[in-house]
Amino acid sequence: MTKFFLKILIFLYFWPSLSQAEPWLASKYSTNCAACHSPGRINREPKKRDCTLSCQGCHVDPDGGGMRNAYGKWNSQRWLKSFNAKGWIHGKKTPAPRAMQPYASKYRKIARPKKYSKKARKRYKKGGRSSLASVNKYIPGDSKAYDKYRDDGWKYDAKSDREFISFLTKQDPYWVENSNKTLTNAELRFFIISNSGDQGPATRSVGYAEDTGIGAMAMDLGLRFKPIRDTGLSVVLQHRYLNSPYITEWNAILNASLVRSAFVMYDKLPYATYVKAGIYRPMFGNMNPNHRALREVLAFGYTNPAGGDGEVQARGPGAGSAVVRYEGLSVGSSPNVPFANIHYLTDTGRSGITDGSTGFVGNAGLRFVTLGANALASFWFTESPDGRKKNMFALAFGGTYKKLVANFEYLGFDEEFAPGLANKGGVITLETRYRVYKESHVQLAFAYSNTNRTQTAGSAVDLSLGYRMFVLSGLDVDLAYWYQTNDDTSSGDSDLTKWSSVQLQTHFYF
Repeated sequence: MTKFFLKILIFLYFWPSLSQAEPWLASKYSTNCAACHSPGRINREPKKRDCTLSCQGCHVDPDGGGMRNAYGKWNSQRWLKSFNAKGWIHGKKTPAPRAMQPYASKYRKIARPKKYSKKARKRYKKGGRSSLASVNKYIPGDSKAYDKYRDDGWKYDAKSDREFISFLTKQDPYWVENSNKTLTNAELRFFIISNSGDQGPATRSVGYAEDTGIGAMAMDLGLRFKPIRDTGLSVVLQHRYLNSPYITEWNAILNASLVRSAFVMYDKLPYATYVKAGIYRPMFGNMNPNHRALREVLAFGYTNPAGGDGEVQARGPGAGSAVVRYEGLSVGSSPNVPFANIHYLTDTGRSGITDGSTGFVGNAGLRFVTLGANALASFWFTESPDGRKKNMFALAFGGTYKKLVANFEYLGFDEEFAPGLANKGGVITLETRYRVYKESHVQLAFAYSNTNRTQTAGSAVDLSLGYRMFVLSGLDVDLAYWYQTNDDTSSGDSDLTKWSSVQLQTHFYF
């Protein structure tokens, strides 16, 4: 039965089928030191450490989303999966705990495991980097066999770079991240979606159609190039092909595309500090990869300026978060627990929703190993050439307890659709995930805003229930039911719209 199930899912991958930042994964893997690299590495002096639970730990772009760096790929290949399939090119075996590793006996007494196997001792080859011992069985990503209490090599700081390198296995992502000139990424997403319910402006604002769609949704291709090997200088290019699942032609996804990001970055400054410049979407609060989510529609939907005859036009329909990006210059840092970044932005003129605005966006937060606890504060201050201001702030908190991961966010906005005329409001979002079988989760999310989806008087609700399984390394399947309402009271009377969606998406990434 299991083999049949896998064959069906692999078949779905070969259909023409985006990765966004998913901060909950950082909480989930916070207690597992081997989730990012070979178990039991010794540490480096603080100013040289790259260890962090922020987006910078797993993504090429420190703001999160898009291409995974070598550490992010290590995680997805070895941990973020429920099954192994022979011949699956993206899959790797899960590393064994440090006590079973052949290099365990090499640690100085202060950093050695309390007990290590005879097999490990026998396999260790003096004077050379060891191969990584692995296990065939499923191990949950939050396993205690890999936490800071069982695996305390991090307590010891290497006396030199040479000593630090001598403890790395041949497979450790350190070598890929620092030695390879190029890193590539590809993602494909295939949707089956069925909508039903009321029709109205609110449904158009989230790309709704009372219909069933089966087709490719998005495809991303990414390249990171290092002109000089073993340095922190990178050129990053990510291109996105977009489509509607209601357009079923197999090659329709090639008809519309855009530059998702294109920037130059240097990220080998002390205390995991980086600078970057180019085109990208800056970090702001807990970004939701679903562009139909309430917080994404309210924060990044279309806003129309005054018409040519001076008539004020209110916020129009559209979920803009799928295409938003700015030209920017950024500096940030993530020295272990705290992280912070600030961006100077100006409009790219290419996304269709930005309007020549310039300004600043900033984030400051904390991410802890204990309980995966995290907190984030974000601000957004931009202004268009005709004087329309957009001010937003977000406060987010989250953590994990055993098999449960939860994140909460409040996002407030004050956005002018004409000089001196603004829409104000806020949206709360609560997302919970509970692991039920291997790397599969029941997902429950709720969001409420004190304005409708066009930021005018009224209210809106999102409620979703779903089941998501990371089946193989680089392949996950997500089945979800969405119920959404929009109550528009801007005319004085209530105009309530209700609709629902059932969607199945297959996501392949490598």
